Amino acid sequence: MDVLINGEIVLYGTVGARFLPDVEYFNDVDVKTALTKIGKKDVNVRINSGGGIADNGVAIYNLLKEHPGKVKVSIDGVAASAASVIAMAGDTILMRTGALMMVHKAQSFSIGNSDDHQKQIDALKAVDGGMVDIYAQRTGRPRADIEAEMAAETWMNGDQAVSKKYATGVETSPSMRAAAFDYRLYSHAPERMVALAAMLAGEWTPPPAPEPPHTKFWQFIKSHGKAAAALAAAFDAEFKGQPLASNIAFAEIWNAAQRGDAAADWVPTQRQQFVSIDDGSIVQAEAIRREMTEMAAACAMMGKPERVVGFIQSGSSAKAAVSTLQAERVASQEAIFSHATGMTAGGPASGRDQGEIDRGWAAAIDTVNKRYGIPTAQEIYAKRAAARQARMETRNDGY
Repeated sequence: MDVLINGEIVLYGTVGARFLPDVEYFNDVDVKTALTKIGKKDVNVRINSGGGIADNGVAIYNLLKEHPGKVKVSIDGVAASAASVIAMAGDTILMRTGALMMVHKAQSFSIGNSDDHQKQIDALKAVDGGMVDIYAQRTGRPRADIEAEMAAETWMNGDQAVSKKYATGVETSPSMRAAAFDYRLYSHAPERMVALAAMLAGEWTPPPAPEPPHTKFWQFIKSHGKAAAALAAAFDAEFKGQPLASNIAFAEIWNAAQRGDAAADWVPTQRQQFVSIDDGSIVQAEAIRREMTEMAAACAMMGKPERVVGFIQSGSSAKAAVSTLQAERVASQEAIFSHATGMTAGGPASGRDQGEIDRGWAAAIDTVNKRYGIPTAQEIYAKRAAARQARMETRNDGY
């Protein structure tokens, strides 16, 4: 495998052999060939490897240590097991943000009698001793500490690797996804690494998607009556001259829903200060708050402010709330007419009253828009028409 790419040695994949189908690997011969082409110049080495064959890792480490130029190592995704041994050859060893390093004792298997197994144990102990030498020389730390970390299979992020002196610094650029490797072979691999290995093996199913923030919000509103009442009171306060009331109450309730505050008797603190909403949810949350604001305004102007709580809990849009109130008003008028005359109003009521409902809705929206300084649809259309006319006149003047 040609590991020399754009003047850098790129060690992505497994060390020494192919462990998974269709996954790249590199070995000591590949690195030797690349260093021969580089000559005596400084070299950058980029690593993203879950590990592999230990003696290949040690050989690559020695090749890089013997290189006459400076060696800069960057951990792009993961440097585990044999790959972490390779990393120790760097004059500088930088961990990209989110990258991982892992040190552990060598692993193998053997077949045969007790003598055969003992030979394998002795060989593993020798490999472990060589890796301890490399790690201890790089970090300057006691061998006993290194041996304990290897025995525990220690996974480290950038800051942890620097604090233990396995790395010299952290790069602010984000890490790549960890290289493909069967991380299930390790005892304490992070959950996301094990999931990656299972996915590559076709044995992984994705976890259920988290509930979207607006779903959590509506569930919270429906199960916490005091929250809906607090929102209704905040909208009322806003209409009476406290412009930030709904912002403050809404943000607190939204965040409580995302945290999963479970107490049925939860109530907002009513502190008069703004609480920020997570950047990833702010647009969605603000759209819901504005719709609620219009709905509450319409209820107030139609003389039904007491209906706001119910509409909030049912998740009604402003238009649905106005239509409901208009229909109730029409039904009430028909009931009065019927009681007074002993007759029912003729004709299909729904067809006859839809125009009245639509006009009432349009009037309510225009009133809310004026309150917040938002131009009406007619005003917007008029401005656009004037702008088009001005462009046409300018164009005609140019001929």
